[in-house]
Amino acid sequence: MIATPYRTSGLAFSENADVAFSENKCTDVEFELRLGRIRKRLAIVSHNGQVLRDEADRMCELAANSRRVVEQIDREFCRLTGLNSTDMVFLAVATAFQTARWVVIDYLTDFGSGADRDGRLDHDDKSIKDGERESTDSMIDKMSDLRGMRRGSDVIHCRTVREILVEPVPFDAIDGAAQFGLGLSGNNHREMTLGHDPILGWFFGTINILTDTTTIKNGRTFAMSRAPRLHFAKETVFTEALKAAYASCMADKRKLAAAIAKEAIHLESDFFSKAGLPIPVIPAVLPDLSSSLYKENYDALSLAKDMGIVAMQANAAILINIVIAQIHGYFFEEGKYPSREVFEVKTRKIILWSNAIAESSNVISVAIRSLLGDAGSWRHLDFGGLAVLLWRIIRDVDFMRKVCEEFISKEFKKKVDGNWEQRLWSIEEN
Repeated sequence: MIATPYRTSGLAFSENADVAFSENKCTDVEFELRLGRIRKRLAIVSHNGQVLRDEADRMCELAANSRRVVEQIDREFCRLTGLNSTDMVFLAVATAFQTARWVVIDYLTDFGSGADRDGRLDHDDKSIKDGERESTDSMIDKMSDLRGMRRGSDVIHCRTVREILVEPVPFDAIDGAAQFGLGLSGNNHREMTLGHDPILGWFFGTINILTDTTTIKNGRTFAMSRAPRLHFAKETVFTEALKAAYASCMADKRKLAAAIAKEAIHLESDFFSKAGLPIPVIPAVLPDLSSSLYKENYDALSLAKDMGIVAMQANAAILINIVIAQIHGYFFEEGKYPSREVFEVKTRKIILWSNAIAESSNVISVAIRSLLGDAGSWRHLDFGGLAVLLWRIIRDVDFMRKVCEEFISKEFKKKVDGNWEQRLWSIEEN
């Protein structure tokens, strides 16, 4: 009766021992697996630590030799943007075209010689007077009511709309100028009065027409009288004329339009006449130079002619540059250059150097003419081409600098970044 429990207990112990052995066996297998994973992770940590140490050493070396690295990148940029044999062909062709351009234009034009006054009309020619009359009649027809108002001081007389349109402009007068020591004459009154200035006249001439005054290029202003004929009456100041003009226009706003129209009609009629108009602004800024140029028959029409020649020179130079740039752009190779901008540096070098060589040849030819005694050699300068060259120097040099800085920055960043991130997990990938 007592032995049964012992036998039962022994059986239970035996069963528990088997279970424990089985559990221990499973535990050992799991332990080995875990240990393997730990070892692998330790190997990964050790490897990654070595990668980071190597990267730290590399960064220290890069920091210590950063100047040399930048110089290497800069040399690589110079190599990529240097001119090869194909580019040299483009440079030669572009230079030839630019040189031929200024030679041909110089041969076909006569810069700085002044306009031919023999072919112009006299200031009182019938066709000019008829044109003025037609323009005046047209303005009168557009204004149905021309009663106007007379306002002003006892010195300055503000004119009616009809007087503004019909009567002569006040700054055409020369009578009475001698008493004020102005030295006005029929030959120089256009150069002496600001109302005849092609630019300043739109302001001063309009005020003079509104108030029946005349402003000389030194700033002196005179009230005019039309009895018995248009003449200088009294000296005043321009501010008084300005105030009177404002009051007159406020009374009848049509006066301003009429005065501007009268100024336009008068400038147009004088512009193409033999006497011409002075160079804009110069009379007020450099009066002596203005007088000298006007005496030499160099007037606003002459300037307009020369500006047209300069525009022709510049436009032709720009056109050649555009054509060369477009054709050279077709030689861009996608894999050979890191970006289109890097290749464009070569294009701009070709254009800049071709312009510089062509303009240098022009300056040298002018210098030789001068040494040979040609006093007018400066007239053969390629002003338009020189302006384009200056513009390209400012624009292209700045573009090249920015592209170079961007290239160095990107390449240096690549060296700083390296490929250490790709190496960190190489053991896991295996």
